[in-house]
Amino acid sequence: MNIAHTPETGIQTPVPGAGWRTDSWGLHPLASAFLVIADLLLAGNELATGSALVVLSLLIAFTLIVPCAMVQKYAFGDPWGVALTKGVMGGLLTGVQGPFGSAVTIALGVMGVLALRRRSRAQQPDVIGAET
Repeated sequence: MNIAHTPETGIQTPVPGAGWRTDSWGLHPLASAFLVIADLLLAGNELATGSALVVLSLLIAFTLIVPCAMVQKYAFGDPWGVALTKGVMGGLLTGVQGPFGSAVTIALGVMGVLALRRRSRAQQPDVIGAET
């Protein structure tokens, strides 16, 4: 969250809506890593069989929707609607043949790491001026 500083009064106030909103776009790093590993395994399967088992790869990718949604709900703290949407998005990106799905999933995982870091910093108590 961006902070606005007023030099006259010395008061710092948060600016809502400023900056990137990684909280709403990011995937939990565990879900992101799981989807990237599954995508790499499915890509190896498609290369080994000459894309004869693409239907099987798509079915496996779509079954990853539920675990990804549950990680988003319980580990990342998303509401059910957002968690299911991210799960469907992760399943679709994993089902896409080629490197595009993994690249986007990795980028969303990095955004998730940034969101988790921001949340942990926001929960830390302010120790400036605290007496010991």
